[in-house]
Amino acid sequence: MADVQKYETDVAIIGAGGAGICAGIEALDAGARVTAFELGAEPGGAAIMSGGGCMVVGSPLQTEQGIEDNPDLAFKDWMQWGGASADAVWARYYIEHSLHDLYHWAEEQGVKWVMVRQQEGNSVGRWHRADLGGAGLMSRLIYAFRAKGGEIVCNADIAKINQSNRRITGAEGADTDTGAKIEVSARTVLVAAGGFASNVDMVLKYRPELADDKILEGSGPGSTGNGAALVETLGGYLTHMDQIWFYVYATPDHLDPKERHGLAFRMAPGYIWVNAQGKRFHNEALSGGNSASPALLAQSPR
Repeated sequence: MADVQKYETDVAIIGAGGAGICAGIEALDAGARVTAFELGAEPGGAAIMSGGGCMVVGSPLQTEQGIEDNPDLAFKDWMQWGGASADAVWARYYIEHSLHDLYHWAEEQGVKWVMVRQQEGNSVGRWHRADLGGAGLMSRLIYAFRAKGGEIVCNADIAKINQSNRRITGAEGADTDTGAKIEVSARTVLVAAGGFASNVDMVLKYRPELADDKILEGSGPGSTGNGAALVETLGGYLTHMDQIWFYVYATPDHLDPKERHGLAFRMAPGYIWVNAQGKRFHNEALSGGNSASPALLAQSPR
């Protein structure tokens, strides 16, 4: 019989990516004991393999580069970009708190911001990149989390959140490496495992119009949708699940026997995109999911 791994903590966090680690740091600073459970073999999630860019308004880096920005301008850009799906309350809150709660907070954890540039949908440069991108951003946050006393358990497939008398009491699952059962006793369980871009079947569930297209898995190995399933099991409500950010610059991973995983091919200088007729169909400098993906999907045949 496989061993049982037992954990007792104040806050159990399911998912040790960007959301989980940041929430854990806040809980640790408030005096709680925190244990994060990560499905992958290493913490970091999709954030650690990302470009590490964050939208910040009114930063010292913007000032250094002569970029004039303010919350009202950022809010105007956000609402124009997001259209009918944009949440005005959340947009205003994020924008007005981005400098203190994101930029300076991350610096306090050891993150160094080194670059700002203009991205699609923004009238000025607001995309701030940390040193070494997502890897640098997350490695410093993970270090801060552990330095404050946080524990990270990897290869942890949490399959159930436990309740007693309608109160959350913990969670349970299994170690994907050893098969050992995982039992967690916690006062609070935070689900921070919302990603599902590495689950093509789930992607197509929410975007069925893409069923005839070649969709490649492009996120972290733990982005399987398990977190969403846990929330639904408890009666939780999921929103905006169809708002998936698709990139078009991927190529099949030759090491994947199932041919489902994709490798990003981006930031290549001077490349051009042509359709089946051999014609350029898009400004390649605009490679984001809001302009490049629709441009590609509009081609026939694809």
